Amino acid sequence: MLSLFEKWFAYNFEANKSWSKQLALFENDLTDYCIRSMSHIINVEHLWLSRILGKTVESGDWDILPLYHFERFHVDNHVLFEQISLQFSEDQLITYTNSEKMIRNKLLSDLLFHVLSHSNYHRAQIAKEFRLLDLPVIPTNYIEFC
Repeated sequence: MLSLFEKWFAYNFEANKSWSKQLALFENDLTDYCIRSMSHIINVEHLWLSRILGKTVESGDWDILPLYHFERFHVDNHVLFEQISLQFSEDQLITYTNSEKMIRNKLLSDLLFHVLSHSNYHRAQIAKEFRLLDLPVIPTNYIEFC
């Protein structure tokens, strides 16, 4: 059981869903950067969670995903995290193959923290792009979620 990570991933899931809805709401006003960034968040979450579970990765880091499927992809990724939370402990060593085909060993807690910080970074980049486009930025601060 990964109780703290469960809380953080619940926040991450809600923040991603909120931004996906905001992207859909302003679809006609967006730059490609916004769609590419949210696609990257989804893809990288899928990549790392799949690696942890030893599953096949279904998309590349920077593949562009259709906006109308974002929410379903977020749900799919959250289901992968839930599987991890039931099968692993955060101090467990995970062996995986990275993008350069090198075998690595890392603590699950470090891998999960990497996923969360990566997603947060790119959501901030989307928020910055919204500001540049003079579009409304939604609040997704963790402290407001918990």
